[in-house]
Amino acid sequence: MIDALADATQKLAHMGITTRHDVVGKMFQSLIVDRKFLATFYTRPTSAALISELAIGRLRHNWKDLDSYDQLRIADLSCGTGTLLSAAYRSSLMRFRRAGGDDSTIHARMIERAIIAADIMPAAAHLCASQLSSFHPTVAFGNTQVFTMPYGRIREEDGSERYAIGSLDLTDANHLSTLFTTGADQIKGVNNTAESSIRLPEHSLDLVIMNPPFTRPTNHALSEVPVPSFAGFDTSSQEQVAMSSRLKLLRRRLSSPMGDGNAGLATYFMDLAHAKVKEGGLIAFVIPKTLVSGASWAGVRRVLRQHYTNIVIVSIASANAKNLSFSADTNLAEVLLVAERTTPARNYAGVVLYLNLHEQPQTILEAIVIARSCCSLNPERPSGRLKIGDTVAASYVRAGIDDGGCAAVRHVGLARVFRKFTEGQLSLPRAAADFQIPISRLGDLGERGKVHRDIYGSREKMAPFTLGPVEPAGSYPILWSHDVRRERSMMVAPDHSGLVRPGCHEHARSVWATATRLHLRTGLRLNSECVAACRNSQPALGGAAWPNFACCEESWEGILALWFNSTLGLMSYWWHGSRQQLGRTVLTITTLPMLTCVDPRQLAPAQIERAQEVFQALKSESFLPANEAYRDARHQALDRALLVDVLGLDPGIEPLLDYVRMQWCSEPTVHGGKKTAPK
Repeated sequence: MIDALADATQKLAHMGITTRHDVVGKMFQSLIVDRKFLATFYTRPTSAALISELAIGRLRHNWKDLDSYDQLRIADLSCGTGTLLSAAYRSSLMRFRRAGGDDSTIHARMIERAIIAADIMPAAAHLCASQLSSFHPTVAFGNTQVFTMPYGRIREEDGSERYAIGSLDLTDANHLSTLFTTGADQIKGVNNTAESSIRLPEHSLDLVIMNPPFTRPTNHALSEVPVPSFAGFDTSSQEQVAMSSRLKLLRRRLSSPMGDGNAGLATYFMDLAHAKVKEGGLIAFVIPKTLVSGASWAGVRRVLRQHYTNIVIVSIASANAKNLSFSADTNLAEVLLVAERTTPARNYAGVVLYLNLHEQPQTILEAIVIARSCCSLNPERPSGRLKIGDTVAASYVRAGIDDGGCAAVRHVGLARVFRKFTEGQLSLPRAAADFQIPISRLGDLGERGKVHRDIYGSREKMAPFTLGPVEPAGSYPILWSHDVRRERSMMVAPDHSGLVRPGCHEHARSVWATATRLHLRTGLRLNSECVAACRNSQPALGGAAWPNFACCEESWEGILALWFNSTLGLMSYWWHGSRQQLGRTVLTITTLPMLTCVDPRQLAPAQIERAQEVFQALKSESFLPANEAYRDARHQALDRALLVDVLGLDPGIEPLLDYVRMQWCSEPTVHGGKKTAPK
């Protein structure tokens, strides 16, 4: 048996297991049965080291005062196995040692008072306590501040019932009972007289650090799970609905809520952190990348703009799809957010340091060095590169909280180009002066079409149609599906006919009144799809893939179709969209109006007419995928015709735009690692 164990140990060592920290935590997260509902993902140790060092390094605390460490309050209210909290604790102890102290002398006091953790899974809470105690395993301590939180239906001693939603119940409470039927209420040390409640006053924490669950309470696609975010632990449908109602009640009590069901539970945990962190304290989150641009995250960005300063958003600009997240196994891009709470009266305009790593840190030491280098960047420098030795580890740019396109960009010059462009100035590198272009938001030029669920779906009161095969003389043509094989030119024909449900003819006519010839893509796969906008030869409704857009004047359709298939139009998609997957940018029908485009209201009638002629000349041309625009003669011909022939810019813009086009096509989020990327 010993020989077998030795052999297994040797194999694990060869696999690199000795370089992984918190092996038990990683295994535990992988084995959670309800993971798809709880959406708990293991934070990589390197990510934990990076965010904790960024946060602790910005904390306004006198680290040389050796008696003040146990007065800190550091909390993770969705702690899991404690990877983040352990990293923050490690960063604090490092500073204690650097100040000349022996951290074993404060270990017991820190565990008993300073470090606060909570989770709904008892086993995870026990592992968290084990990780924290392992810093000095021979030092005895009393009760920890690691709690298991109530979740689901709770029966009180008087026979009444209530519904608990874990740590989120603390959002509007300073004191909360932690008794829960699945396990111990508090992780105990040598003293077994623990209190069964957690006391967490408002604005009492120095640091809130979390990687919260991100499932959505909403469920647009009807299924047997009414509220997926509360479906863990086999909760019944009744419990899920009651827990969701409890969450809505908490949100209504907040003066400036961030929580949004379309964004997911993570936004509600940010409400919790905002309620508990003190002025001068910090929040530190591992969060989906939709934070920087998603419409449902607008409330988060608003609160950050009003209440926080020294904001850092860290992303990964890698061509490796597996390296876009700071958690394990998510397969979606994430960011690290670190921000210091301040008074609303001090308006910092939401200035953010966007730090875009070129690759995921490979070791804890590398992560710590990157964090410390970031903290020492010159605050007066708007952009640049962060080097570790002779290696460029990251690019950075300082911009506004609403300039989310700056995240995960390697060539920070592109960020400057597009930020200036939203002001009507095309500021190209190597250009002697800026070019002036009349620009607008798409939403100012017309109305978006119907949401696809209002056209066809299982809810008859909302959707008057079912889908049938396309017919040449069909009454209600619909461009519903996406098929890249027939979407290589700017003319894309409808692929279905709408069949009116019985008794829905009046409803069908009202929906049809929104049909147009211009359609825009939502989820644009930049490294395989060729066009972002198309026109039909006749009006049609649009589905989820190709919603239609009704311009205030029909004559604008041609120039908008040209614009969104030009390099600058494709960059607008890329800039405003959610880039959670390599080579793909996603906008919803509600965020399409945010797109930056040329403003036909400021053009002469002759320019509009010329745009129609250019569209007719190029409408049947087959384009290469967007990421190959650098070598696509047709894309370049479209750019030349639009900018020079229609907008009247100097022909000297062409070689300058070639350079920007090459930079953009070289971005990992554009080419996605495909071999068609520029060499």
